[in-house]
Amino acid sequence: MATFVSLLGEALKRAEDPVETAAALEGKEVVGLYFASAVCKEVTTQLSEAYTNSLVAKGLEVVFISRDGSENEALEAYAGMPWLAMPFGSPAVEALVEKFEVQDPPKLVLLSKEGGVLIADAVAKISEDPAGDGFPWKADATPILTEEDILVKMGSMPPEPGESGLKGVFVNSKNYLPLGWVTQAEESDSVPFSGFKLKPYVMLGKDAALAEVKKMGFASDWDSYKKELAAFQGPEVLLIFDPGRTYGEKIIMTTSKEAFAREMARLQEKRDEIIEEFEKSLRVEVAGGG
Repeated sequence: MATFVSLLGEALKRAEDPVETAAALEGKEVVGLYFASAVCKEVTTQLSEAYTNSLVAKGLEVVFISRDGSENEALEAYAGMPWLAMPFGSPAVEALVEKFEVQDPPKLVLLSKEGGVLIADAVAKISEDPAGDGFPWKADATPILTEEDILVKMGSMPPEPGESGLKGVFVNSKNYLPLGWVTQAEESDSVPFSGFKLKPYVMLGKDAALAEVKKMGFASDWDSYKKELAAFQGPEVLLIFDPGRTYGEKIIMTTSKEAFAREMARLQEKRDEIIEEFEKSLRVEVAGGG
């Protein structure tokens, strides 16, 4: 259950009572992460009936993850649900939304007891097979390449030493999550980008960074670099992870439009290689009948 504690946090709730995540999911064969809101009543009703009448007996536990805009709306959505819920406002929620690529709720992600994805979205299965005769349903046969997969395959990609238009910048580790360097603040073996394991690159909005400097002054990571940010010609600067500190810090910032274009082209070339290799593997599987 350590995987689910890392994903969901140490505590969930059932109705109004707090429960330990590990204890609540102990012995469950399948864990469903139900991303929904108060407007998803029809699907919630179908899932509640299927859960109560058949799926809970087949080893399913569900965790409601609210996509409502307020705690009151989340409480309204959760009222009457017979399963667990993550506390509203939990810092782990946005990491889960990114990890499982949640855009428009409802979405029901089914995970094995080891934490692997069984099916990326089982909402349609609830109406097709409410008795759970085929549960746990198999995922679509065609593999997918997610954004996280691409970034993992890229690995760290720092530029060569001595390139123009680049500057090493210090970023406080407490800002890794809000800047999108990681999807989870606490490091976990099951979460590729967590703790101090950073994505190869992220984009930083120039106006947002300068607004933070204006509001926070020297307390902002960007106060020391406000001149470079103000002079940069473009809405976003590129930040590149450099574990070897080639430019003096773990993070490298593009300070010119030319450097931005050069480094983005280098990163995009690697992305294209990964996508092409993945698509080639699919063609090989089809040709071989795999």
